[in-house]
Parts: sequence; C-alpha cells; structure tokens
Amino acid sequence: MKRWAVAFFICVAFVCVNCQHQPIQNIETDNQLKLRWIKSYPTENQQKVDIGIQWFLSFLGAKLETGSYAKTLKWQENNILLLDISEAGFATNTQNQFKTIFGYFKDSDEYQKMGAIDLGRFISVLMLSSPHYYALTNVPEKLSDFINQRTTDTVASILNSTVSISNRLIRFPLEVESFQAEVFIATEGEIDANGSQTVIEFEVMDIMPNGQLRFGIYDSTGNRVDFADSTLGTGGKPSKCLWCHEININKNFLPHTGHSNYMSVDSFNAAIQRLQVQLMRLRAALSTDIQFDSLQHHTYAELLYLGYMEPNLSRLAGEWQLTEAEVITKLGAAKTHPHHEFSFLGEVYFRKDIEGFSPYLGLQASDFAREQSLYEPNYLP
Repeated sequence: MKRWAVAFFICVAFVCVNCQHQPIQNIETDNQLKLRWIKSYPTENQQKVDIGIQWFLSFLGAKLETGSYAKTLKWQENNILLLDISEAGFATNTQNQFKTIFGYFKDSDEYQKMGAIDLGRFISVLMLSSPHYYALTNVPEKLSDFINQRTTDTVASILNSTVSISNRLIRFPLEVESFQAEVFIATEGEIDANGSQTVIEFEVMDIMPNGQLRFGIYDSTGNRVDFADSTLGTGGKPSKCLWCHEININKNFLPHTGHSNYMSVDSFNAAIQRLQVQLMRLRAALSTDIQFDSLQHHTYAELLYLGYMEPNLSRLAGEWQLTEAEVITKLGAAKTHPHHEFSFLGEVYFRKDIEGFSPYLGLQASDFAREQSLYEPNYLP
C-alpha cells in the first residue's frame, strides 16, 4: 500500500474511532427547545397549532410584538418545532426561568429517546402548574406586593355567584386607563347584615403589559396559594381563571339583589361592560401578533393542553409510535370517557391513569388541568 494511502486510512480510522466515543450534542442553545406536535383531533392543523402556541406564550406574559412569532417558532420536518424563547418578548428574568425548565426537559428520558418534548406536555407542565404560572408571570408571593399602592374605586357585592359558595365583595376600578394601573380584588367570606365581611381568601386579577389578564390567589393572611379553597367555591387554580375569563373582565352571570351597602349587581355589570370595551381599545393599540378581536383563538391554546391531559387513542398511538391496536393491548383495562367539553376529542383517557404505560419517562404535569391537584410540578428554585 502506498504511503499516502496508509496515511489516509490511519487518518480516517482515527476520526471514526473518535466519532464513536463523542456523545451526540444537541444543536439547540439554552434559549431553545425542540417540541413534537401530535395531532389530537381531526381538524387540528399547523395554523391552529401556531395560534395556540401564540396564545400560550401570551398568557405567560410574552409581548409577541408584530412579526416576532415567526422568529420564536420554526417548523421542521416530521412536525418538530424549534422554540426560541429569546425572541418572544419575555423579560430577562422570565427567559432565565424558561432556560432552567428547558434544562429539565432536555435531561428527560423523553427528550433523549424522542429528540423533542410533546408540545402538549410542555404547555401543561408550564401553564397548568400554579408555581410555574406564578413565576413566569411574576405574581408576587405577598398580596401587599401585588396591590403595591394601586387602588380600586368601588365595591360590589356578589351574593349569588357561579364561582363562589360564600359571599364575594369585588373591588375594581371605574376606568381602565392603562394596563398596569388597574387591579381587581375579590374577597371571599360571609357578609353580615351591616355589610362587614370576614375575609377567608383573596382572588386577584390585573392586566399585563401585553394586554392579557393575570391571576393570583392569596389566603386570609395575604400569602400566595396554588389553588382556591374548595370549601368557598369552584375557583380552582389560576389555569381555571384563565379558562373561565378567557380574555374578559367577567360580569356576574346570576341575577340577584346585592347588599345595600355596596354597588348593585346591575350597576356592577354595566360598569364591567364599559371596562371591557376600554380594555379592548387598549389592546387594539398594541403592536402584537395576538389577534384580540378573534374571540375564539384562545381556545386553540386550551385544546393543546386538553388533548394532552385527556388523550384519545389516536393521539396516544402518535405519541408512543405504536398502532392503535398495540396501544389498546398495552393499556389493558384502562377506562375511557367522553370528553366533557369538546366532544370532537372523542373517547379519552385521563393522563394520570395511563402515563405509566408510556415507553419513555417525561416530566410529569399536574394531576388535573384546572382543579386542585395533589401534585404540582415546580422545576424552579
């Protein structure tokens, strides 16, 4: 063999041997994460997924200034998405929190085996976890810091509510002049004949600079809690507040006579309707990829996590890369149920009942999307 050929052979062999011993490196930066879209219902498509991701990011405070989403998310082959959180318009501190959680996703068995994270899991772990929602939207741990010298103009009494079993007093502004100046405070607890209330819980709402509503729940001492007291009503977690309010400052839905010491229910509803109009005008002045006048677009974000939290057979087959028959065999006696909110999702399983059958381990989401859960993930210090 000629000398140059020997040298070439040795060089190639050396390179190949070293290639075999080098771990495969992910090309993503610490700002980036690869996600996998698995279809959850027949009419779900890329456009709806894009809208859902936009609203998910916006719910967590992303500014998403006009044109920024195209830089934030790139579609790749086989329904893989590359998310770059640095392009979405989050504050630096929030970006750092995302990076921390990204690290846990990248270290997971799911990421190592599948090369990406289930998009539904990603949204569920971040938005449905009260600790993550609070951290990413910067909801203070203390009620006093949430209010922070912001004042409310008037108080209405809600004695018959779709949310509260007890009585509610709602303090709110008469005008929405700017996003950050306004705060809405609901206090839970029985109101006596004199109009005095023993406050057991505070449920608060304000408006983030990107025009989205932000929610927090505090106990009677003003300390932040992960969910509302179930003995007082059906408030659930902040994720339920997001689902119920959508993008609205809600009126009272049940007619009743309020307490004479406070604004009447009819006056309250009229004031809230006026505030909602003012809020929509403020939103219309924003330069954003979010279309606030498309009133059902937020639903696509909800479907991304609902399809994951209550998957149907077709979705599980896509997730686990098995046939539907193989999934049925694997799940054995696991029970299905019709989805209570969106019938087109079909017969579905509860994620918490079937997660143990997955061929890979992923970061666990909350037990329930909107209600009190025994487990709430928290991957932040």
